[in-house]
Amino acid sequence: MKSSFKGSPKLDFKPMQKESVHHILSYSYTIYFLGIIVGILLDRFLPIRVIPNELQVTLGPLFLLAGPLLILWAQRSSRRLKQNKDDLSKECFKVGPYCFTRKPTHIGLFFMVLGFALISNSVVLIGTTIISYIFSSIFIRRQENILAEKYGEEYLKYKKEVRSWL
Repeated sequence: MKSSFKGSPKLDFKPMQKESVHHILSYSYTIYFLGIIVGILLDRFLPIRVIPNELQVTLGPLFLLAGPLLILWAQRSSRRLKQNKDDLSKECFKVGPYCFTRKPTHIGLFFMVLGFALISNSVVLIGTTIISYIFSSIFIRRQENILAEKYGEEYLKYKKEVRSWL
């Protein structure tokens, strides 16, 4: 669209592109980030500390460490899928943590934030982590629809055999 006014910008309208899996994942990660921020701010006003020290010291670091390791494992495994694009079968999807769950990065992110909440001994932060988990499931459904459309029958077979969560 060109403007008749001298010096005004030219506007180009491009058709909207289809959503990608990575675009949808960014929404899910943003929800967790906002959940952490809201949880920390609310914790300043409602400092509820009821988590036993044993859980805080043992489970907190365990979850905090397990989360990024699971995410790293999933990312490395998904590279193999990208290399096998020409020969896709449901077995191609069953690599690394994807043998056990269809959403290892989401679980890893949940574990990491939960570990931080446990170490912080913040009931409010644990609550916002659980709320973030619930809200991110909205985007997970959209992500799975994109994957089913992209990979077709092979992904649907994989989806029937491997659960979404642990």
